Amino acid sequence: MFQRLPTQVEGLGIGLYRVKKMMENAGGTIAGQREVGKGSTFTVYVSLPPS
Repeated sequence: MFQRLPTQVEGLGIGLYRVKKMMENAGGTIAGQREVGKGSTFTVYVSLPPS
């Protein structure tokens, strides 16, 4: 179940773009950082109303 997926699978390249647009529309942001040989980390910041 927790196995690494094949890296040969190609996507359309619109996934992160869609997330970025959704976050912008909701008042949030997305940031990315990559480390050569290790991969990428994406952090999503969402603005929440005060409780």
